[in-house]
Amino acid sequence: MIQKQRAGAWSTTNPKGTCYPLLIQLHWLPMAAHIKFKSLTLAYKERAAKWRTSDGLMDGLTTNGVLVMHPAGEFVSEPAPGVWREISVCGNVFALRETRSAQQRGKLVENESNTLQDGSLIDLCGATLLWRTPEGLRHTPTLKQLESLRQELNAARPQCPVGFNTLAFPSLALAQRATVDKKQPWVYMNCGHVHGYHNWGFRKEKGASSAGGGGGFHGGGGMGGIGGLGGGGGGGAVGGAGTAPVGTGERECPMCRRVGPYVPLWMGCEGGLYLDAGPPTHAFCPCGHVCSEKTAAGWSQIPLPHGTHAFHAACPFCGTWLTGEHGHVRLIFQGPVD
Repeated sequence: MIQKQRAGAWSTTNPKGTCYPLLIQLHWLPMAAHIKFKSLTLAYKERAAKWRTSDGLMDGLTTNGVLVMHPAGEFVSEPAPGVWREISVCGNVFALRETRSAQQRGKLVENESNTLQDGSLIDLCGATLLWRTPEGLRHTPTLKQLESLRQELNAARPQCPVGFNTLAFPSLALAQRATVDKKQPWVYMNCGHVHGYHNWGFRKEKGASSAGGGGGFHGGGGMGGIGGLGGGGGGGAVGGAGTAPVGTGERECPMCRRVGPYVPLWMGCEGGLYLDAGPPTHAFCPCGHVCSEKTAAGWSQIPLPHGTHAFHAACPFCGTWLTGEHGHVRLIFQGPVD
C-alpha cells in the first residue's frame, strides 16, 4: 500500500486517532516484506541495513527510513519538538543514521516507544504525517469554526491604510485553490502591516538587472502543501519535504519603510493542524498562511525532515520553509476610519 498510494490518500481515522498527511511528495519505498517461517526476510531493490536479533528473528530498516518524532510535552498545551527517531521493521526505536540511506543503523534507544501520541509526526521517505487523537482534536477548530473566524475578521472591516479600501479574506474554497481575490489583504512580512494589493514599492534585489514594475498578483506559497493534517476540510498535504521560498521581489512598507516580502494572506484551512481555536492573528513567513498565535509559534519550532539529513521548520499548510527571526509575524490591521 505504501508503494501505491500518494500522500493525499493517507488521511485515516479510527477510534484511537486520526492521521493526516503533511507532505505532498512520497518517494517509493524499495522494499517488500515477506514472511517465511519465523523469520522476516526483507527484499530490497537497494541494500539496506538488516540484522538478526537475539531471539533469532530478522529486523531491518527501510532504505530511506521510517522516522517518528513525539512531542516533548503536551502537543496542545506546551508544543515543543522532541527528537526524531527511526523505527525498524520490528518496531524497535533507533537514533537516526548519518544519512537517510546509510548502511549503518543508529544506536538502539531502549527507553522510548513507537506508540503514537497526540502530535506525533511520522515521516515516510518524504511524506510527513501528523497523528492527532480525539482528545487533541477537541482543541482544534472545525471547518465551521474556521469559517466563523474568517467572517469575524471580515466583519471588523479591516482597511488598507493607504488606499482606504475595505479588505476581506476570501472564502475557504478560494483559499484552498490559492485564488487571489481583488479585496484580499496583503502583508509586508518584515513588519506585519496589512494592506490591499498595489503594484508600487518594489526595491531592486542585489544582482538583479531591473526591478519589476509590479505586474500581476504573485502568490505567497500556494495551498497544496502541508494542509492535509486536520479534521475538517483539506488544504492539501504538508508540503513536499519543504520547498524553498521563491523570491518575488522586495517591497517597502509605506507605513514603517521596512523592506521585505509582500504576499497575500490566506486562512489556514485545515483544522487538524491548529493547536487551539484562538483568533487568527499571525501569519507564517514567507507564505502568508494565517492562524492563531499558538499555532504559528508551535509549528515555527518544529523541524521537519528535508532531503537526506537536513531538517527545517515549515508552514504546516503548504510546506514552505519558514524564514525570518521567528518564522511568523503578528498581523497589524487598520480598522475603518468611519
